[in-house]
Amino acid sequence: MHANEPLDAGAVAGALCLLASAGSAALAWAHMRAIDQMGIICGAPLEPHCGWCASALILGLFGVALGAGTPRLARRRIPATAKTRVSGEHL
Repeated sequence: MHANEPLDAGAVAGALCLLASAGSAALAWAHMRAIDQMGIICGAPLEPHCGWCASALILGLFGVALGAGTPRLARRRIPATAKTRVSGEHL
C-alpha cells in the first residue's frame, strides 16, 4: 500500500475479526480448562459448546472472508474524449 492509496476497509475489518477470533479462542481455551476440572468437556456428546467456541469460529471465518476472499476491483484509466479548443474557436 502506498501513501496516496486509500485504506481498504475490507482488509481492516478482516484483520480486526481475526484479532477478535484469536481473543475468543484464548477465552474458549481458558473456559475449557476451567470446566475440565469439574469433569465436563466443552462440546462432549451431551454438552453444548460454549459461546467462546462459536464466536472464535465465526469471527475467524468472517476475518478470512473479509480479508482475503473479496476480489479487488481494478482501477482503469478512462480516456479523455473531449478535444482541446484553440483560443477563438467556436463550438
